[in-house]
Amino acid sequence: ILDFSVENYRSIDQEAIFSFVKPGLKTNVPTAPQTWSDVTSKVAAVFGPNAVGKTTLLRGFADLSAAVLSPGRRLYSPNKLTNDGESKAVSYCVNFTHKDTRYEYQVRAEAWGISWEALYSYPTGSKRTIFERTQTEEQELPDIKAGSTLKGPTQQVRKITRINHLFLAVAHKFGHTMLSEISDGVRLGRASDIIMHSENVLRSNLAWITHQLSEDPKQWAKVGNAIARVADLGIAEVSVEEREISPEFLEKLKVFKKGEDGEDEEVEIPEELLQQIRRSLTFTHYASDGKRVGLTLEAQSHGTRAWFALAGKAIATLRT
Repeated sequence: ILDFSVENYRSIDQEAIFSFVKPGLKTNVPTAPQTWSDVTSKVAAVFGPNAVGKTTLLRGFADLSAAVLSPGRRLYSPNKLTNDGESKAVSYCVNFTHKDTRYEYQVRAEAWGISWEALYSYPTGSKRTIFERTQTEEQELPDIKAGSTLKGPTQQVRKITRINHLFLAVAHKFGHTMLSEISDGVRLGRASDIIMHSENVLRSNLAWITHQLSEDPKQWAKVGNAIARVADLGIAEVSVEEREISPEFLEKLKVFKKGEDGEDEEVEIPEELLQQIRRSLTFTHYASDGKRVGLTLEAQSHGTRAWFALAGKAIATLRT
């Protein structure tokens, strides 16, 4: 990721930009013998008082990146403190590299859907159009202006792109020859991970590391144990315990889900959710007499849980 900007998003009114590009770069691409590594910073930070939009800026990128991964994710979250907040579009723009080529991706989201979406490349320093998507509230399908370099089933993707779907996201899901690969440069989980300190994110990250330990124990058992030991938390080992789900609990879960979905028919509980319920992290501690005692996740301090959730994601990110 080179830079990201967002406008009229949540608490952000005017355009806000977060950039890894060093101020010394005055051209669209680095001039040889320089590379993108030479002209970008490895670390960037946002400083400011409370409630100025630091977290919101990162969340804006997370929303766009996740929408490229999942077609239909809502991108219209306008600033409601401005007079025209409800009518003005939310604008996103991200510059990123894929295979050493710079790409610029723009999106404009309205209350009714996506009105503008464009992808440009800079193969030799000059801007080149890959595609531009325009749409009005009355149109069922978007208009796609394809650049001369765009190869693949573009029209087939256009026909299945809904008004609230990103064309790039649908192209990725469809397996578009060219766009599917380029989308990796901006998709959440491939280009970046957004890790924030909130209970929801903590639970999500702990569920993620539980899944890794279950699906790839040979590799992740070593990682999990190392994370715990290096922090000097008094933990000897981390493992995953699987337990049976009682018929009574399963029935209560179905009743709850039926009420949540508002359906009268019998509901099926997704296997992925059942797996999460079956599996739980167990932390083996050394007792004062030297014996090993297994404790649940809930028995760990909040600091231990936060460290474990954050470090697991960080290691996975560094490895990729």
